[in-house]
Amino acid sequence: MLLRPKVPVKLRQAVAQVAFYEVGMPYDPLSSLWDIHSAYCSKLVWQAYAKVGVQLCTARGWVLPDHIAASPQVVCIAHWGAPRRGLKPCGSYTSVP
Repeated sequence: MLLRPKVPVKLRQAVAQVAFYEVGMPYDPLSSLWDIHSAYCSKLVWQAYAKVGVQLCTARGWVLPDHIAASPQVVCIAHWGAPRRGLKPCGSYTSVP
């Protein structure tokens, strides 16, 4: 999915700067949100937005890509799907619990 948070461009630029400082952090898909020594994809996005004051979704120890995708704070621009591979406009998206 291609998602865009519903925030101004200037705020997204600030998030990019926050994320830039995390380059080189070890990857650990099992790290909790409170582990400051490693990250995984959705955790990095969630934390970068949180550091500039945007709560993308409620987190309960971990944040999954589906949690962010189901957030009212983001808009789906396009998604990857079958039967033909390629980006398609978003319809409704339902998160897994």
